[in-house]
Amino acid sequence: MIIRVYQDVNLGKAHDGLGLILKEDKVKLGTGDFAIFINRRQDKIKCLTDNNVLCYYRSPHGRLTMQSIQFIPEAFNGNTFEMTKAIEKTLSYLKEKRHVRH
Repeated sequence: MIIRVYQDVNLGKAHDGLGLILKEDKVKLGTGDFAIFINRRQDKIKCLTDNNVLCYYRSPHGRLTMQSIQFIPEAFNGNTFEMTKAIEKTLSYLKEKRHVRH
């Protein structure tokens, strides 16, 4: 589950710097929890998990959609990160949502 999303973050911060942001906000990540850090241009993200795994992703297509952020936990298995999977889930979700609206 995504616990917190931080925007406009200097992604030059390493693991310890991002952990400090969480500590200052008194955020504790539990098992399976994620904190997402997004840069100002919204084309790069870093993820921090409960066991301090750091994941970095740079979009080759420009800005990331906020809808795709919700699917990051499903796209990250602790070893690999598949943003394409998160984007595909977003597109499927949006398509379903439009289809239901009739």
